[in-house]
Amino acid sequence: MLQPFNILLLLLLHVFSTSADPDKFRFDVSFQCNYSPSYHYKVQFVEWDWWLFNSDDVITQEKQGEAPSGIFNFTMSGFLNGDELTSEGYDVRMKLSHNCTQNHEDVDSYMTIKPLCKIGEGLCYFRITKDISDAKGDIRVYGNLVDYNYNVL
Repeated sequence: MLQPFNILLLLLLHVFSTSADPDKFRFDVSFQCNYSPSYHYKVQFVEWDWWLFNSDDVITQEKQGEAPSGIFNFTMSGFLNGDELTSEGYDVRMKLSHNCTQNHEDVDSYMTIKPLCKIGEGLCYFRITKDISDAKGDIRVYGNLVDYNYNVL
């Protein structure tokens, strides 16, 4: 049974770990695939949480489709309402499943998108370009964080 002090502590943690207005996210993504004729993909952006019992926070809905070889561009958007009290910023990850491989085998990758986006800024706008040919496993991707005037930060 929770003590009154523990309930108050949990309530305070919840209040201080969320902001009043949600931060919006926009991802302009450009994939390069060097295998023809086409490939299928499934992509979703999440915010990684380091707390042991806390799962990733979903930023975008899952997007799936088929794309032609070469360069393929798309945009995804979503929002989050704050993060943990001790967080230094949103730690964005891209969960990607695709078959842009030499033998068209399905592979998964979990991409860490850097830099961190500041919490409470109102907009986290990333431009991400990645050659996904044979990309699988844990990968670090440096995206461009863009401000409201479309200037790279």
